Amino acid sequence: MARLKLLEMNATTREYLHVPVQGNWDNTMTVEIAVVAYGTTPASGDWKTASWYTATASFAAGARLLIGQGTSVVLAAGNYVAWWRVTAGSERPVRKSGIVKIV
Repeated sequence: MARLKLLEMNATTREYLHVPVQGNWDNTMTVEIAVVAYGTTPASGDWKTASWYTATASFAAGARLLIGQGTSVVLAAGNYVAWWRVTAGSERPVRKSGIVKIV
């Protein structure tokens, strides 16, 4: 299994969490992100609709979700795992993306 990338964020932040999405998906498909406690898997209520973004010098193409103070995803200090899923016809792949450490 590939090693997950670690992203560290402050608990008082409000910013986009960028998640690379691998595969032949396009921006007309629904993409969602879940950020759950390390060692757990997402439940149905954990998934949040994300938006697609194109590659830049800083980020590979993928999905993003605004998290932090004043959003629907406020995280206390701790370790989390970001997951993504895409709904594409009869397919709905679910993949781990990386570890999010909130300090």
